[in-house]
Amino acid sequence: MNQTQKRQQKEDFGFEYERLCAQFSCCPSSRVTANLKDYKLDFNGDRIGLKEWEPLLCSIKVNKSLKTISIKSVKQPTEGNKLVKKKVAAIRSKEITIKLARALKDCLENSQCLECLVLQNIPFREQDVYILAKGLENSKSLKHLSFEKSKIGDTLFKVICKSIKSSQTLVSINVSGCGLTWKSAEDLASIIKVGHRDGDDHNEYHDYDNDHDGDDHNEHHDCDNNHGGDDDHDHHYYNNSYYYYN
Repeated sequence: MNQTQKRQQKEDFGFEYERLCAQFSCCPSSRVTANLKDYKLDFNGDRIGLKEWEPLLCSIKVNKSLKTISIKSVKQPTEGNKLVKKKVAAIRSKEITIKLARALKDCLENSQCLECLVLQNIPFREQDVYILAKGLENSKSLKHLSFEKSKIGDTLFKVICKSIKSSQTLVSINVSGCGLTWKSAEDLASIIKVGHRDGDDHNEYHDYDNDHDGDDHNEHHDCDNNHGGDDDHDHHYYNNSYYYYN
């Protein structure tokens, strides 16, 4: 095998993931490999154990083959106002979220294939978001971005907006359930205005509040512009893009 073939194998997520699992003495997770044939990494992070994260994160870091990365977490179950005592998933720890942010940053900066990034209900800390922002700023291929239910708040959303403001590829961002207030409206508008200024003559800006049906159980991140929402969200459509916040 020549050097070019070795490099291509290393850049293939599936091959590198299996190689690293062997290196770390753990079995490849079927949850991780289920959709790789479609160049899609889509899994519930709550189901990944601490030891399983290491080869997974290393594979994401060098990935140059995946088109979609979708990582979700589910909130701890509740009884009344009290959390049910249950082992906390590794993905909800500071140790894993910062490693995930670093891996995604490198992937965003180096991949020419990654078009859709979904990070649903991930408890990112301030430092994590700043790291991710660097990757978003340098991405050359990302089209769809979702932080749905990840409580980043107004301050960190501003950081995200600054990082994607000059993007030439991004067409949609989902920040529903992110704990945003009216203070983020100006930051959201700045993204739309940049798109309008840089767009072609066919670009139009539309603002609809209640013309689209849906509920919180709809998947908003299929990366095909078929998004749903609910009446509590303010919806902004621009050039087939869907920006929404709660």
